[in-house]
Amino acid sequence: SCVSVETPRHILVFDAGSGISLLGNELMKNGKFKDLWLFLTHFHHDHIEGLSGLPVARDAAYTLHIGGAGDPDKPLEQAIAEAFEPGFGTEVPPCRLELYEMREDSYDILPGVRMTSFYANHPGTTLGYSLQAEDRKIVYCPDSEIYGENATALQDYDEKLGGLCRDADILFHDGRYTPEDYEANRNSGHSSFIAAVDFAGRNRIKHLVLVHQDDRYADDALDKMGKAAEARAAEKGYKLKVSLGREGLRLNV
Repeated sequence: SCVSVETPRHILVFDAGSGISLLGNELMKNGKFKDLWLFLTHFHHDHIEGLSGLPVARDAAYTLHIGGAGDPDKPLEQAIAEAFEPGFGTEVPPCRLELYEMREDSYDILPGVRMTSFYANHPGTTLGYSLQAEDRKIVYCPDSEIYGENATALQDYDEKLGGLCRDADILFHDGRYTPEDYEANRNSGHSSFIAAVDFAGRNRIKHLVLVHQDDRYADDALDKMGKAAEARAAEKGYKLKVSLGREGLRLNV
């Protein structure tokens, strides 16, 4: 998991899965940005495994700002140190490192850039992020279980998330399972792609990017999922573009 957002003046990155190594190489090559803002949703391995090999972390000319949430039994500083450890041991990365412990709140992190962090419906302390910059709104929430029609009177997560996502230009959201597989994995902290499409349609999202698919699905199954998601949006009359996340996907907002 790794998504980067480039504005005219800044680059912001969500999660540090293996994809961040490719991003780091690109940043080192073009030299456009020396400050990298990285926001971590949580510390499962597939969201942080790229940190230990991140090229910019090995260069003192770069500043790496990292925001995320600490767990009660592990402060953010310790979790970050452990994520870097496979590549650096107990040594501190040469880059300048700034850490920001985030809670459910809104932060003006840069001029004209507002970040809202919120707790996602996923085991452990997991954040989602809503970014507002350049009159655009991008929401990143890759580990998130939408209840949909199965919600009880006490489960208001869909309503809470809807308020944070409504009218977003792009929503990156968990679409891990087919509806059939979701039934066997209910309450695991992940959504069916159909539930994600319906949620995005109800909340007037312009473009939904389904991410975090189960890695047991073969490519042809993922192709079918993408087509079924588009068909669902058309069937329901949603004014919604739907894409399946993939490595190298580039979007203009």
